[in-house]
Amino acid sequence: MSIRLLAFCAASILFGAAAFAQSGAADLQCRDVMFTPSVASVDDAQLHATVCSSRPLADGLPVQILLHGGAYDHRYWDWPHDPERYSYVLAAVRRGYVTVNLDRLGYGASTRPDGRRLTFEMGAEAVIGVILALEDGDLGMQPGPIILNGHSMGGIVAEHVAARHEGIAALIVSGLPNTPAGHHDDDDQQGGPPQGDGPPFVRAVSDPRFATEPWAEGYMTTAPGVRTRLFHAEGMVDPEIAELEEAWKDMLSQAELTSVMSGGSHRPAFTGPALYVLGRHDAIACQGQDCAARFAGTDWHLIVDGAGHSLNLSLAAPTFFGATFDWLQVQGLAP
Repeated sequence: MSIRLLAFCAASILFGAAAFAQSGAADLQCRDVMFTPSVASVDDAQLHATVCSSRPLADGLPVQILLHGGAYDHRYWDWPHDPERYSYVLAAVRRGYVTVNLDRLGYGASTRPDGRRLTFEMGAEAVIGVILALEDGDLGMQPGPIILNGHSMGGIVAEHVAARHEGIAALIVSGLPNTPAGHHDDDDQQGGPPQGDGPPFVRAVSDPRFATEPWAEGYMTTAPGVRTRLFHAEGMVDPEIAELEEAWKDMLSQAELTSVMSGGSHRPAFTGPALYVLGRHDAIACQGQDCAARFAGTDWHLIVDGAGHSLNLSLAAPTFFGATFDWLQVQGLAP
């Protein structure tokens, strides 16, 4: 297991970190990292990450591994627009966490294998390789508690990692419902997003932005103009973010999407501390229902008012961020 550290340059840090310097977070320290995990059936896999902290890396610091959802990349956790409100990375490092903000396998600057074969299990295998590298001290530190924080499809990957790799201290999953064993819901909890006037996802080769990429075959992306309807709730998203959603969208693998849309995604149980968070108006996770009403009388989820599916990019983002830190403190996992 090895990593390649990319040259650090203040002018070329990933967008969010560059914005931090402008917002006064001069003590933020970030570097780009390329992990090289061993992944079966993927030759020379590489996972890109930005590692950030508010202090020099030292043994024992708690680490949050951040896993974005489908059709996003690492910027979901480190949003370039108004990072004081929308960057989880900035909020977490100010609390004392080290963040490892990954482009998942098949996304962003990471390796893009055949999307027709890129399953959640493969994505989890790649993340486990990253954790092994951290545990081997490849960043020059021995990590303290390792916390997985995954959004939507990234949450499914996080569940697989937590179930397969010993030593995960806690699991945070947002934008994904958790149904405890023994509960029977009348609705298919993985029935997919609302359809609206047309299919929300299209083949990546039909999008001029991705059509010429050698790996586009086997991937999907969001149809033009649907992201606000899919990922947000009316009146709960900054109009500027709604515009940037289209400009910065990524793709998602056919295998991952097919698994979720068919309700066939196996989600293993994690026996450690776990927090599941939903935006109250998450049309994907709650299939058009008010999430607070859907899960009324249960304590399986934290419901955040004023948010849809993509909590990090909603007007309620700071509420979500603060809730995760409060919960981690209760678990004894605060820095």
